[in-house]
Amino acid sequence: MPITFDKHGDGVKAIALKVEDATSAWEETTKRGGKSFMKPTTLSDDDGELVMSGIHTYGEVVHLFIERENYRGAFMPGFRKWESVYKPPQTGLQYVDHCVGNVGLEPDESVGEVLRGCDGISKHPQLRRQEISRPNTRRS
Repeated sequence: MPITFDKHGDGVKAIALKVEDATSAWEETTKRGGKSFMKPTTLSDDDGELVMSGIHTYGEVVHLFIERENYRGAFMPGFRKWESVYKPPQTGLQYVDHCVGNVGLEPDESVGEVLRGCDGISKHPQLRRQEISRPNTRRS
């Protein structure tokens, strides 16, 4: 069993962000103080090339910058299209409008300040324990 699951339970390790220029995204975020997870790397196959890079964010989560303007394949180089026999109805989901990251109750530094400083995104709201805690309503 992966150590991340043993340690944290179900969750997300990597958040992929589609960008126009993965090299520029990595250069800007690391220049602003982001800690590099992956230097710009080009992957290619017969369907073209894809560039990806990434930074560490909070905890063990990373943000990956994915540039696929020159890639026509199904997912990434090395993958092939697979058709499932299971055909659930469409949900209509097209975009994710936000992501929530849970960090320790007393992190060493403000995650919002770290992200705000390196990614250039202006809205990184932070909620305090009093704002999100509620009485335990679970019934035995």
